[in-house]
Amino acid sequence: MLSDEQILSKAETLARQTAAAGVRDEQLALALVHLKRHQSIAATLALLAELKRSSFAKRTRQTPGQFAALEEHVGRALTGVSEWRQAAEIVGWARRLVSFYQPSSSPGRPRDEGGWRRGAGGRR
Repeated sequence: MLSDEQILSKAETLARQTAAAGVRDEQLALALVHLKRHQSIAATLALLAELKRSSFAKRTRQTPGQFAALEEHVGRALTGVSEWRQAAEIVGWARRLVSFYQPSSSPGRPRDEGGWRRGAGGRR
């Protein structure tokens, strides 16, 4: 069993790594939904491996790299996790945090470094 601190630490690391690779929260949501529906870490990791070879990977030039990073980083984050619920907590928190760690898409707009962004569901 992982402690809450370990779960949040893994989630933050996953969010930072996937954000740096350009993975979007919707892509992390694929893993989260699969974990919740099938309640199997192994099946979810198999899905992520399959996504790289699927027709979805050909949507844009960035998608193959995003799916490869998704598989790599989610797999690493879930190493040593045996319970699907804890895996879902890690991926769920990472999904919430990934947009915070992504570079700002508006070049002239400063990024909010003080905590949760406004409009992202959090309070200040």
